[in-house]
Amino acid sequence: MSMTAENLRTERAPVETGPIVGRRTLMLRSALGVGVLLAVAAASWHAQVGPSLQADPKLGHLLRGIALIKAALTVLALGLVYWRVSRPISTRVAAAYLGGVWFMAGASMWVWELAHVGWGAVLFHAGELTILLVAWREHQADLAPVGH
Repeated sequence: MSMTAENLRTERAPVETGPIVGRRTLMLRSALGVGVLLAVAAASWHAQVGPSLQADPKLGHLLRGIALIKAALTVLALGLVYWRVSRPISTRVAAAYLGGVWFMAGASMWVWELAHVGWGAVLFHAGELTILLVAWREHQADLAPVGH
């Protein structure tokens, strides 16, 4: 039996494709991106002048390094939530994921600006904890009867 292009085409297994990106997915992804941009802009605008790097350069550099680590974790969470909203998801779960990423993004900016560092840490970890708890309990939330 000769292997022609026609034979190869018919013998291949069907290719698995990812989820179909629908209108709701695009809306959630847009909300995710716009929300992150607004959170960073609002945190930057709201940040009052914190201690300058000249006052304590070592502390300033340490806090900036922490802010970079928080930003890296925020980008990771952003990517995971971006992927997650392409699957079937309830509105309540999607809102929790989006809010968690928005909190993390704004808080990272507060720490970077060296303003509201304490509140930035609290807000960052609240967003991070929200995402982790929702991911852990998500299947129970989707299985719960409506109204409970």
